[in-house]
Amino acid sequence: MHREEINLKYLLNKYNLISKKSLGQHFLFEKNIILKIIEAANIKKNSHIYEVGPGPGSLTIELARMKPKSITVIEKDERCLKALNEIKDLASTQIKIISGNALKFDEISLGKKDMINISNLPYNISSKLLVKWIENKAPFSRYILMFQKEVADRLVSNKNEKTYSRISVLTQWFYEVKILFNVPRTAFIPKPKVNSSVIMLKPRPKPLYPANIVYLQKVLRICFGYRRKMLKTSLSFLHSKPEEILDKAGVSKNLRPEDLSIRDFCEISNVLENIS
Repeated sequence: MHREEINLKYLLNKYNLISKKSLGQHFLFEKNIILKIIEAANIKKNSHIYEVGPGPGSLTIELARMKPKSITVIEKDERCLKALNEIKDLASTQIKIISGNALKFDEISLGKKDMINISNLPYNISSKLLVKWIENKAPFSRYILMFQKEVADRLVSNKNEKTYSRISVLTQWFYEVKILFNVPRTAFIPKPKVNSSVIMLKPRPKPLYPANIVYLQKVLRICFGYRRKMLKTSLSFLHSKPEEILDKAGVSKNLRPEDLSIRDFCEISNVLENIS
């Protein structure tokens, strides 16, 4: 098969590939959606691309047609490696295929700066991956990522909104976040139960407010873990003097997590760090 003719249907049939629910796989086949993702990424000839969970490679095929400087894909499902290698053999750009778990992989080890992360993320690890990239300060200049719509909505939620959560605070603290467009469930094989959204993330030059991520994570986990409790109660699981922490942070003890701004959480985490 020639490079111009290779597509998802051909690869699925040739290698008898069926998605695995245990891996959160939903193969994106709608070419118009794939092209919108690529357009949003603004790929140049000197771009280095990183893709998580390419599966049989429907997105990888179109990325390769853009002829960036390099593409690195990481895939846990060994069944898909033959299909990816066929794409690699036909491509006129450098493609590196890593067989492994993206949650355990150190992207810094690739030795490339300012990579663009363009991925249709596996549903079952998407939030964990995002937290990992924040914690590790992953070397990506921007991200174009597919999430379940309900997860994407949480990423852009603000205080006093029902979907405001730990991941909302952490993501917006570290990144500029924007939902680009929604994707219907009919764009995938097999159809998921929910729709998806494509988002753009750009790392801020520095986090929105000063905070130690270790303490910020502690505060967010405990507060949103008990989101219906007042702060003076939830923070008592972290420190014996929760009201003193809140007083020094300038935050009312009778508020709940959804009432707090990102700055409030950072102030609380800074006080907790200083008195620990």
